[in-house]
Amino acid sequence: MPLIVCIHGASYDSKYFDIDFQHSIFTLGETLQIPVVAFDRPGYGGSTAYPDPKVKNEDLERRGTTFVQEQGKYLNSTVLPAVWKEFGSGASSMVVLAHSIGGMIAIVAAAEPKEYPLAGLVVSGIGCKSHMHESLNSSRRNGGYSRENSGSDQIDEQRTHIRFNPKVKDRLMLNFPPKANEVLLVDPKITSYTEVLNNPVPLGELHDVRTTWQSYWCSYAERVTVPFLYAVGDQDGFWDSSEEGTMQFTEVFRTKSPKVENVVIPMAPHCMEMSLQGTAWLLRCLGFAIECSMGQAFWGSRE
Repeated sequence: MPLIVCIHGASYDSKYFDIDFQHSIFTLGETLQIPVVAFDRPGYGGSTAYPDPKVKNEDLERRGTTFVQEQGKYLNSTVLPAVWKEFGSGASSMVVLAHSIGGMIAIVAAAEPKEYPLAGLVVSGIGCKSHMHESLNSSRRNGGYSRENSGSDQIDEQRTHIRFNPKVKDRLMLNFPPKANEVLLVDPKITSYTEVLNNPVPLGELHDVRTTWQSYWCSYAERVTVPFLYAVGDQDGFWDSSEEGTMQFTEVFRTKSPKVENVVIPMAPHCMEMSLQGTAWLLRCLGFAIECSMGQAFWGSRE
């Protein structure tokens, strides 16, 4: 069996994958006897920040890198090998499941030389065609994200992190409450967890997703050599879920990946794992992970 390693997106932490009994990949994994691990990304929860959030985006870019690229390489060189060493003894391989900005970071990590047996990559809530409004002047003032567009009610004194307004966050991430012409996509009770799941976001990663990701993602996607499963909700407010947009994103992974699947999840918001489609999606992820683990000998490596 594979070890599933979960990587959360911006403003959440590892609890994103284990919210309650109805919204938990751990519950499903236990039922199927598949080991699951989720960790707080650097700078979230109890994890040490990396890169240093005080480092300016301009300084990173002068060095030919970005916040996400630095964190992805750090996860690959340090975090994921440590996770495998501690939790991988009963598993045959590792499959990474990542959401949103966590997916960006996971793609960077998967493209690098590895010291752990990565067998597959699952990414949701990211892409290459974004609905996010570009306002470069306001982005630069706030380190890459504008107060107007994020719905934030607080930027910290050091101007390194931003905390989202919970009500606006529900609307952005869950399409809740639904507008008059919209269908309910989540159990309303899930919003009772918004506050406890709400974490300050490093401005560096928000700057990256809004202003630089689209300029470099291809260089990593074309180097991913393991099977790749991609999904986006058809009601995702951040990323294009059209056939053209999703095909444009996944086609690059076909350069070296032996198997690429592209799924648009109907009636799902950005945080599809928290939606009414969450269980179906997570079961699909677990099935794909088993397939990746079983197919290692057949697919081998294209590196």
